[in-house]
Amino acid sequence: MKQFKAFFLKFSFFALMSVSPLYAQTYKFQQYGIEDGICHPFVYTVNQDANGYLWLGTGEGLCMYDGLNFQGDFTADSLPSAFVKKSFKDSEGNLWFGHNDGSITMYDGKAFHVIDHGAEITSTINGIAEDPEGRIVFATQNQGLIIINKELESMVIADPFNRKLISSIAFTGKGHLLLGAYDGLHVYNYDFSSPDTISFVEKVTKVPYTQITDIVYDEAGDLFWMGSQDEGLYSLKINPNDPANSLLVKIGNEEILKYTSVLSIMIDNEGYLWLSTQGEGVYKVNVDRMDMSVVELVNFSEHNGLGIRFTREVFQDLEGNIWISTYGNGLAALFNEALTFHEYQDRMGTTINAVITDDKGYWMAGYGKLVRVETGMRGSTRNYTSSNGLPSDNITSLFKDDETLWIGTANSGIYRMNTQTGRANHYYSAQNSLENTINDIEEADGTLWVGTNNGVLKIIKSTGDVTRYSTSDGLPHNRIRDIFIDAAGAVWIATRSNGLFSVNTDQTYSISGEGTFMLEFISITEDEYGNLWAATEDNGVFKFLTDTLDYISSDEGLKSNSCYSILNDGAGYIWIGHRLGTSKIDIDQGMVLTMGIEEGIDGDCQPNAAAVTSDGIVLFGTSEGLIMYDTRDERRNLTAPVTNISKVTISEREYDFSEPIVLPYGIYKLRVDFIGINFAAPDQVTYQYRLDGYDDWSDPTTIPYVNYGRIEDGNYTFMLRACNSEGVCTEMPVEFQLRVKLPIWKTWWFISLSVLLLIGVVFFIIKYRERKQKQFQELLQTRLDERTREVVMQKEEIEVKNKDITDSINYAQRIQASILPPISRLHDTFAGSFVFYQPRDIVSGDFYWYDMMDDNKFVIVCADSTGHGVPGAFMSMIGTTLIKDITVRKEVDSPASLLATLDREIMLALNQNLEAERSNDGMDIIVSEVDLKTNMLRISSAMRPMIIYRNGEQIYVKGSRSSVGGQYEKEQKDFETNEFQLQKGDRFYMFSDGYPDQFGGPLGKKFKMVRLKNMLRDIHDKPMEEQYNYIKNNFEIWKEDTEQVDDVLFMGVEI
Repeated sequence: MKQFKAFFLKFSFFALMSVSPLYAQTYKFQQYGIEDGICHPFVYTVNQDANGYLWLGTGEGLCMYDGLNFQGDFTADSLPSAFVKKSFKDSEGNLWFGHNDGSITMYDGKAFHVIDHGAEITSTINGIAEDPEGRIVFATQNQGLIIINKELESMVIADPFNRKLISSIAFTGKGHLLLGAYDGLHVYNYDFSSPDTISFVEKVTKVPYTQITDIVYDEAGDLFWMGSQDEGLYSLKINPNDPANSLLVKIGNEEILKYTSVLSIMIDNEGYLWLSTQGEGVYKVNVDRMDMSVVELVNFSEHNGLGIRFTREVFQDLEGNIWISTYGNGLAALFNEALTFHEYQDRMGTTINAVITDDKGYWMAGYGKLVRVETGMRGSTRNYTSSNGLPSDNITSLFKDDETLWIGTANSGIYRMNTQTGRANHYYSAQNSLENTINDIEEADGTLWVGTNNGVLKIIKSTGDVTRYSTSDGLPHNRIRDIFIDAAGAVWIATRSNGLFSVNTDQTYSISGEGTFMLEFISITEDEYGNLWAATEDNGVFKFLTDTLDYISSDEGLKSNSCYSILNDGAGYIWIGHRLGTSKIDIDQGMVLTMGIEEGIDGDCQPNAAAVTSDGIVLFGTSEGLIMYDTRDERRNLTAPVTNISKVTISEREYDFSEPIVLPYGIYKLRVDFIGINFAAPDQVTYQYRLDGYDDWSDPTTIPYVNYGRIEDGNYTFMLRACNSEGVCTEMPVEFQLRVKLPIWKTWWFISLSVLLLIGVVFFIIKYRERKQKQFQELLQTRLDERTREVVMQKEEIEVKNKDITDSINYAQRIQASILPPISRLHDTFAGSFVFYQPRDIVSGDFYWYDMMDDNKFVIVCADSTGHGVPGAFMSMIGTTLIKDITVRKEVDSPASLLATLDREIMLALNQNLEAERSNDGMDIIVSEVDLKTNMLRISSAMRPMIIYRNGEQIYVKGSRSSVGGQYEKEQKDFETNEFQLQKGDRFYMFSDGYPDQFGGPLGKKFKMVRLKNMLRDIHDKPMEEQYNYIKNNFEIWKEDTEQVDDVLFMGVEI
């Protein structure tokens, strides 16, 4: 597509008297010609249907545009003739087309309808209007009117017009018809109930003898606008009592619009008039509806970039885009009126290195030249060159205070210019050439802050005193790219570093983390919340908050990671200049919008050459002139794409999807083509789709179609939604239904018949089996009676034996209990103590033993023998007997020697040292010895831990890695004695593995040692009796209905 630009002329009330452009200002137009696919270069009319498609009436038929492609194959089977002269959209959304030969076509959004008006009409259709009753009225050039009602019935009314040459029509809504003719304006009575009774009233004599080309009603002003062939533009305020004497005002003066040939009028969404003309391009006019003065006028023409003088119609689509139809040049579109381009090549060359603004205009600088542009009613432009004292050098930075303009150069230091006299003189330079390269100048409180290639200069303006800051003073780098003074007065520098640094305060913002490296910071700005933003040369933009850091790069939508300038426009946006484009970041929402080559930007933004005027115009100096973005004219893309399903193809066959598609049973391939119409940015429309009954919503994609490889029987609904480039999405998805019929074996009648047949077969089988079962049951009953007698006899015998065995075990339990020491002996020595002892079976493999030894030493044993029940009980009795014997031996003087002696005795008692008689029975055991005088605790453990609470702190003591007895080992087992000095009130706990190994709880898992430790941590400071009850009850709660897996022994002693 070709890119065109148009110059801009603004006229105030004063400027209407004398018009003179201040500078070349261009807009970016998009033009569509034959090479872009348009059907014909002569476009007479433009309209848009309810589905969002743009329709062009051309000399060779209709052409439809969806934002991506043109389609023009409608003539042969849809239109009565090729030449489409006029178009009209009625109140119900139907499009009407008038042809050059008098034929009429209606398009209802689905199909074309050729209207048979039953008359020999051969005159071209020049105008179309809708009367208050919804009838569509067509004005032919010289054969009267054709009126079509909602039933598409037509009538031709010719007599009242006496073959008058009609060029336009409009209804007043008050019983009158305005008819524009080749000789002026005429008024007719029009009875809405009987339109065939049209009668002539009179000609409006105030209108000159000229062709009235278009009549448009303006609801905002309750008036009509009229375009004429050679008398320009008029406004008409209807007098309902005497229409011929209505108030007529000619718009414009000798300088503008007086003799303009206006072909059509369009009123846009903001009330501006757009006039297509014969030979003068297009005018955009803002007329004061009170005094009918021209407040503002913009002319888009051949001389200033539109490239077209002869235009036919102007149309505004649903998004607000402007479309211009032309004679021979196709179609032109204006998508963004806010963006304009300015070239000053004759004044200062193409590259603008610096730009600043003040309350009256702005300053720009290039190589050895300055340009001052003053805006407003009496705007002017003034140039400054070497004749004003400027050096032959690149001007790199500007700063203005009062009547002084401070000028930084690439190699010549600092100049200053009196803005009243226009004289510049040299102010500062150094012997160091790097210091003469001035990158930025800022001022605060009478002090100039200057960024150079050799650090920062602080210059007191009143005295000229200079202070230098460089890397030797702590700066991270000497090449200072930008200086920014924030709202609090802190002076920040942009340079090569890992963050931002303030020269006059101790503030810093550092970027830290894995992979941090030095960044080339180029430019700094501040938002309304006091946050600093910094642009980098190759790493995007950083936003520094109080305690966090935000990073915006091309991954987040930035035009490029190479950034050359950054500024805050004061309206909630941060702007960044790039090579061949710009980015705009919404400060609150974080959304990034970009502009580039597609919008007509063909120059590179220069470092820190960016500014914003007080009325919101953003300026960027580029290698190809100045870019202006007037935020007042900004039109956001806030209209969701009009979403359409364009084609449905099932297994290589195209289907009509206006009604649910029903297919016979089979396996099908489905392809759906669709389009989301958004003319401003069609290639950035994204889609999400879903085939309900098959899959979920897809991820966003820009591909306008989807394929499904295997569609089987079932009911499906295809749903589609689309979003534009700014994230505005359709509220309701478009959809169509698809049903693939069930195979015969899934139909209700087949299933019912099969079920009945199956029931019959099952019934027969059941009856047959019942008969056989009855016979078999009788046989079984006979045999069962015999077996029952035998089982009863065996049961009685087993019960007798079981009672004998149980009695023996119960007696063994009494024997075992008598061997265990009484609990009272433990309580007599340690009042705060308990023993929780719960065998799994009647007798237990766990056992305890304690007794007083010589010299006030009390020994406590907690043991867990191999196995449980009767085998475990045998081991516990052997252990108890051996321990009693061992403890009285004089050579056994510690818990460790006791365990070592017990280990040898068990092996001897069970012949574990003999290969033939070897068994693996043994025990896990812990022996503790308490010196009742000193409270010294000595312990030795075989495989069992002990938990001690000393001064309220938990101590977990692990046992040795060997059991007592069990597997014979040639090397002697190593049992150690550990000593702990305890105090009164300290406590220690010994237990077998039955407690932590018990299954239970809500998930049926082991209690485990972690829970046991936590349990003791929670209860260790409670009275010992209360601890006993808690430990006992907690075991039962944990176990609940689960079978006890092992014998349980849990002992607690308080010193």
